[in-house]
Amino acid sequence: IKLYLEEVKQYSGEGDKVIEDVYLFKGFVKFVADFDGDGNFIVQLYDSEGNYYESVYNNLGKYSGETGFSIGEEGNYRLTIDGQSFVSSKGSWNIIIEQ
Repeated sequence: IKLYLEEVKQYSGEGDKVIEDVYLFKGFVKFVADFDGDGNFIVQLYDSEGNYYESVYNNLGKYSGETGFSIGEEGNYRLTIDGQSFVSSKGSWNIIIEQ
């Protein structure tokens, strides 16, 4: 039996960003996010080979909330963030990943 201490990762930025090498353990993962924009906030997770894994968020306008799902295989993942604002062209965002 493997035991893990809870691990927390935090990312923030504005507009679009790709975050490489997000290491996730097998099992449940929780995402907590805030988005301060009036456009789209789309966050997607891809495996280390670039294959689509899960849509984390897909919202329009300001958002604050959490979601979670199960990770089937431990390893590195890629997180893509599309955070747009119609007014300033960039929306600021903060994402916390807990396992």
